[in-house]
Amino acid sequence: METFWSWKHHKSNTDKDCSTYKKIRANSIEEAQEKAEKHYKYDFFHSTFSVSTINHDGSQGLLNTGPSIPPEEQKKAYETYDYFHDLPEYMQRLIYNYYRNNNSDWKDKSKEELQAIAGELSNV
Repeated sequence: METFWSWKHHKSNTDKDCSTYKKIRANSIEEAQEKAEKHYKYDFFHSTFSVSTINHDGSQGLLNTGPSIPPEEQKKAYETYDYFHDLPEYMQRLIYNYYRNNNSDWKDKSKEELQAIAGELSNV
């Protein structure tokens, strides 16, 4: 077990402005990050803060920053991603090729758009 330190902060920077450091014991930095998110009650879609984690000497870190994306947009993006990756591999290829041939990309479509194209392509 290693010692890690976590803190919550504003989404746009990693300054320690929202909390004190939380000492976490874990086997990996990923496990420490999970424990920290649970401790701070972090929710990917609705939290107004991020959680970052570093190891005891600072040589490893998961520093979470980035632009704030509205929760509704994040949720739509993940629904599309999950839907696409739950499709059988042959259908993923069909959809990928369909959008590539039309100079587009499935990643910027909604789940509903992918469902409609999947329905059309499965009837061909």
